[in-house]
Amino acid sequence: MKCKTRIPLLLVFLFFVTGFVSAGNTSYNRMKFSFTLSGHMLFGLGYEYGFDEHHAVNLTVFPLLIPGKGLPYALSAGYDYYFKGENWKPKIGAAFTLLVSPPDPDKRKTMPMIVFTPGIQYLSQKDSFLSQIWVAWFLKKARFPVAPIGLEFLYGREM
Repeated sequence: MKCKTRIPLLLVFLFFVTGFVSAGNTSYNRMKFSFTLSGHMLFGLGYEYGFDEHHAVNLTVFPLLIPGKGLPYALSAGYDYYFKGENWKPKIGAAFTLLVSPPDPDKRKTMPMIVFTPGIQYLSQKDSFLSQIWVAWFLKKARFPVAPIGLEFLYGREM
C-alpha cells in the first residue's frame, strides 16, 4: 500500500476512534444540506453523528447534475471538533474528500485530498447553521499542493 493511500485511511480511523472514546449520553444525529462555492457550485446532502457537544463525525455526498453532461460529484468523510459556546461555536475539522470533475469522461479527473475545515456554527434548538473554509492538501500532483479551495455553508436539522 502506498503512503498516499495509508494517510487518508489512518486519518479516518483516528477520527472515528476519537469519537467513540469520547461517546457519552449527549449524542445526536443531524441531517445537513450543503452549498459550496468552489470550482463548481456543489450542493450536498450529509449526515453528522455527534458523540457529545464537542466531537462529531460526518459524511457528505455532493451530486451535481448537469443535463446531458453527466454527474460530477464529491464525497467527503471527516471529523469536527466544536469549541465551547452557547449559540456560537467555533470549530476545526478535517476530512478526506474525493472530487470528480468535469463531467466529460475524456477529461474527467479525480482529486483525492485531505481538507482542513475551520469554521463557525450557530445553534438554535434543533437547527444549526455552519460556515467553513476548505483548505486542501492534494494527494495527487498539483500546481499548489496546499490551497484554499472552497467556502461551504451548511444547514443542519437534528433528528
